[in-house]
Amino acid sequence: MAMDIFHLILDTSILHAAHFGSSRFEKLLRRSRQGVAKVYIPQVVLEERRTQLLKDYNSHADAARGALLKMSESPVSMLLEGIQMPGPLDLPSREDVDGNSRAVFHKFLADNKVEILSFKDEHAKRALEAYLHGRPPFKPAEKRETERKHIPDSWIYEAALEVRARPGRHCVLVKDTRFQSALREAGFEVFDDVDALDQVIEEATAVVPIRVAAPAVPAEAPDENADAAPSEPLSALEKLRAEAFKNFDVIVLGMNEALRNPDKEVLFNTLDDLAVARAKVEAMTATLMALGVLREVGNRLLPIDVPMAKRMAEDPIVRALLVRMI
Repeated sequence: MAMDIFHLILDTSILHAAHFGSSRFEKLLRRSRQGVAKVYIPQVVLEERRTQLLKDYNSHADAARGALLKMSESPVSMLLEGIQMPGPLDLPSREDVDGNSRAVFHKFLADNKVEILSFKDEHAKRALEAYLHGRPPFKPAEKRETERKHIPDSWIYEAALEVRARPGRHCVLVKDTRFQSALREAGFEVFDDVDALDQVIEEATAVVPIRVAAPAVPAEAPDENADAAPSEPLSALEKLRAEAFKNFDVIVLGMNEALRNPDKEVLFNTLDDLAVARAKVEAMTATLMALGVLREVGNRLLPIDVPMAKRMAEDPIVRALLVRMI
């Protein structure tokens, strides 16, 4: 059974901490590259953040020009006599930076396959109706004057509703608690931190349900004359281990065979990039070696039972992992 893809929608508040180029934003892009998530930024969110940064640029540029002018007119200037000093700072104008930032942002998002949710006429119409009638994300009990500041949220809300119609899990990264409530009521999973969302994706993709592997050594036929001893129920710890490591034997043996017994670190890194928990992969590998199912030759893992390894390489979940590598 195929795993549901995660649809990740970002609010402006998140882009302060998880700005483009940051390690947190890179986590989202990594999930996108793995094929387990799709990242979206509503147009209003992109423009809000871009113009905030543009305002910061203007402040820094004005401060730099002012500092140089102030120094040239102060007693400090005497210390600089005879030393070649730069003239007035010829920094890019606001208009130049404005145009450049649009191009740079759009190229960055296109290169990383982040979808911009365009602001459409129908979004504006539905947002206006919601504002006039006090529907989410607005509150009917509040005065309209106080609700106007939430109009940008309503544009993001309308864009997010279109994504919700796509199959999969629908998540919004947003810090505003009021907006979080409206999004939850609309059926979204809400997170206020990239790391928390990344952990949920890790847990959802670390163990993928697949068929139980055949044992490495065929079991002996039961003695029909022997009294069948009642099987004891699994302990809580045994149940936890069975669930936590479910099918990891198939993934390790099957992927190792499908990749033609690569260097062990290459195998581990490949599975890690596919969102298969590395710690569990390493633990399962050690278990399979202890059971005599795998042996290590140099830095490569070789199966003892080659036909079984080949069967596991044909397992649907192994094939699905290979497809995600393409």
